[in-house]
Formats: sequence, structure tokens, C-alpha cells
Amino acid sequence: MVPAHSTCSPPANAVGILTLCHHLTGRIPAKDGRFVIDASCDLGVAYIGTVIDTLLLDADGVTQYPTADLLSGFAALLRGPAAVLDLFTAERQAIDGSRDMREVLAQFLADHELPTDPEDVFAHWNAIEVNEPVLSLVDELRANGTRCFLATNQQNVRGRYMQQELSYADHFDGQFYSFEVGVAKPDPDYFTAVIEATGAEPGRTLFVDDMLANVHGAESAGLRAEHLAWNLGDPPAGDAPLSEVLRRYQLLPARR
Repeated sequence: MVPAHSTCSPPANAVGILTLCHHLTGRIPAKDGRFVIDASCDLGVAYIGTVIDTLLLDADGVTQYPTADLLSGFAALLRGPAAVLDLFTAERQAIDGSRDMREVLAQFLADHELPTDPEDVFAHWNAIEVNEPVLSLVDELRANGTRCFLATNQQNVRGRYMQQELSYADHFDGQFYSFEVGVAKPDPDYFTAVIEATGAEPGRTLFVDDMLANVHGAESAGLRAEHLAWNLGDPPAGDAPLSEVLRRYQLLPARR
């Protein structure tokens, strides 16, 4: 009998166990074939055997969500949905900190001949709903010894708002905003910079994001990475999606 949470190499019937694991969890264990049998599970669910001691969480789509009227509100401010897409495209100029978003927005409004007050645009951008259950989960993880960091793409105005007005400093060991790092996800250099700053080991670090491109960027830098999907206007409630991911890495008990 395999002890609870012990790591082992694949037995002769590994294919059957991996199939069971995939059926029950939707995931295949680590690429090296190692897995963990959790004896507390009635069906002996196989878990990913990688030891994780550092967790990186994206902000938008994981720890926070825009308000349901994000797009409609921008459309009203910018006189139509077409300009909203142009605004998000213009924002990319400031995501890595190479430009000040206030200058980018001023130029954008001038180019589109819009009389909109820039502060109204930023106020709408900063309308954020924090996922408090996820922050409580972060507190629990840190209490159990897992280091947790926020890893997010933000231009300087919205990023500063998050730093000053939201409570992330009370919950995370540190925060990494792309406008301060100097490079943005999904560039692997972003993740390399975070790893170097935290002293973490890439293979023992798990990154969770709602964008697949960012997940792939993290994997390219040697991190473990997981994707959390959601629909704009219908964000998942509570910490259930993230908890499911964390259980697979044994960062949470099999049952809560």
C-alpha cells in the first residue's frame, strides 16, 4: 500500500493509472511520469508529483475581475465599441513601462477627436472587483509555507492604483507588475526576472493565469503553469477553480 502523499515511479500498470488520473482530474501527471497517490481519496486519485514551494498568480482573471460593464462603459466613454479595441491596443505601449499611460491616453483621445476626460477613462479602468475568497486562500497557503506572489501585466496608472488602493500587499509576499519589471507576459524574460528576484526555482514554481499565451510563456521559462478560463461578465465565484488546480499539486488537502 502506498503511503499518503508519497512519490513513486510508474508501476507496470502505469497506463491504467494515468488514464484514471486524467479521467478524474482532467490532467496527466508530470512529464517525467512520476505521480503521487493520495491515500485519503477513495479512488486513489493520482496527483502531479512536482513539489511546489512558490506560487505566482495573475491578477485580472484570477485574483480580480473587471466590473460587468467594462466594455459597455468604455463604449459609452469613447463613443463606440471600435474605439474600445483601439484603446486596448494603445495600452500595450505602456504595459512594459516604456511609456506613461497618461501620455498614451492623451494621444489616443486626440487622435480619435474625443472630448472625454482622461480621468473618467482611468476611473472606469480601475473599477475592479477583488476575489476575496482567493486572497483568503493565499493567506492559507502562506501560513502553510508556500510563498505567493502577484504576477500581472499592468500599465503604470492602473498598476499604481492596484498597489495603493487594493490590499494585495497584505496578502502576498511580493508583487510583480510588468510596467516595473520592464517586460511583459508572455515573454519568458518576464518570468525569468521574477524567478531571479524571488530566488525561486523554476521547476518548483507554479504560475496560474487566465491567458494561454502567458501559460506557455511561463512554461518556456521552466515554470509549471496552469490555465484558468473564464468569460467576461461571468467570472467564476469564489476560489473553487483555483482550489482545484492547487489540489493537483498538493498545495491543498484533497478535500476541503
